[in-house]
Amino acid sequence: MLGIWNFLIHLNSLPLWGLLFGVSSAGWGIRWHIIRMERAVMDLGTETLATVLEVNRGEADCVVTYSFTDEASGRTYRRRGIVPLSANPPKEGATVAVRYLDRNPGWSRLVDEVLLASI
Repeated sequence: MLGIWNFLIHLNSLPLWGLLFGVSSAGWGIRWHIIRMERAVMDLGTETLATVLEVNRGEADCVVTYSFTDEASGRTYRRRGIVPLSANPPKEGATVAVRYLDRNPGWSRLVDEVLLASI
């Protein structure tokens, strides 16, 4: 690993360093946007009921696939969320509470979901 840093330092390539910094900054920018949107869903979102379509259990948590209908447009959305096993995950066909943004229903979260923002 040290060899690569020595190569980059001796190469004196400002464009390459700029590219590395740009990619790193873009990654942080995307993460910041996701965290901001997740917080908006939980703080400002509209709560509705969704139907659980599928539950895939892991060692500590499970991925829950659910669908809900935006009441304003009548459009149905299908999304996934992560629920810890300790929270007693729902079974397929169950009804669960979901929050979504009115202005962008594609951003939704299960009420009991583990948030990326809290990790």
